Formats: sequence, C-alpha cells, structure tokens
Amino acid sequence: MLNAKERLTRLVELAADPSPEARVRMIEQLTDFLSNWPDDLPQSMRATLEKLLARKQREADAGNLDERSLVAVARQRVANDWAIEFAGFIGVDVGLAQKILREPTGQALAIACKAAYLSRTAFSALAVLAARDEMPKTEDMYSRLANYDNVSRSEAISTLETWRSQRAA
Repeated sequence: MLNAKERLTRLVELAADPSPEARVRMIEQLTDFLSNWPDDLPQSMRATLEKLLARKQREADAGNLDERSLVAVARQRVANDWAIEFAGFIGVDVGLAQKILREPTGQALAIACKAAYLSRTAFSALAVLAARDEMPKTEDMYSRLANYDNVSRSEAISTLETWRSQRAA
C-alpha cells in the first residue's frame, strides 16, 4: 500500500496525462483518497483536491455532450468558463481550448467547430458567447462569423488532428 506522499505523487502524474484513461483512473484514485483522507495530511489540502476532482469530473462529462448541450453550457457559464466542456467535446486539452476560445479572429473556433461537425448555428452561438466579454464591433463580429464558411471541412479536420497530435506528443 502506498503512503500519502506516494499517492499524491501518483495523482500528480495522472493529472499531467491528458488521456481519457488517465482521467478515469485519476477520478477513481482521487475519490478514494478523499474518502480515506490520511491523518498526516492537513485538511487545508483537501479543498484543492476537491476542486481538482470536480474539474476532472467536468472534463469526463464533457465527452458525453451533444451540440445543443454544449451551447447550453456555454450560455450558462460566465466568460469562457466553458473551456473544459469545449475541450472535451472537440478532444483537446483545456489549455488549447482556452486559446481557441480567446483567439480574436474566431478562425480557430471555426476550424474546431467545423472539424467537430458542429452546425453553423452552433458555431455562431459559440462565437458570440466566446466574444461576449470583448464587446467587438459589429463588423468584427460578422468577420468572425464568416470564418465558418471560409474553412473547408477537410482542412478543419486536418488542423484539429494536428492540434490533437501535438497534445499527445
């Protein structure tokens, strides 16, 4: 049986692995760790690990979203706090999803949405929601929305596959 320090080290290793399999193992091990909290660890650490567990569970749940659910999550959450769900939907890590959502031209979002077979309507909603804190000019918003029609599906799929492979490397 591993001691608390070894278990925490294992959890850190699993947290660094973006694969769905590692996430499932991490959720299981973290749930067990929190259920059987070691006496030699301070309770102040517990809140951080509970937040990590909640995040990993959101990531896992995001893989089961459909288009309508993804848009609903984006509408409900403030700012770009829906990057976790978006990452799970398109199959990239959260850091890349945040970059895609923040990219000012909307081209990265158009590529990701088209490659993930999201409809133009869903893309338009997500593009507006991703830009809501910026308050872009109307012409800038129209330019962002035009990106969806300007990218081919095959080009989008190829680009998303490259993004995914860079994550795995």
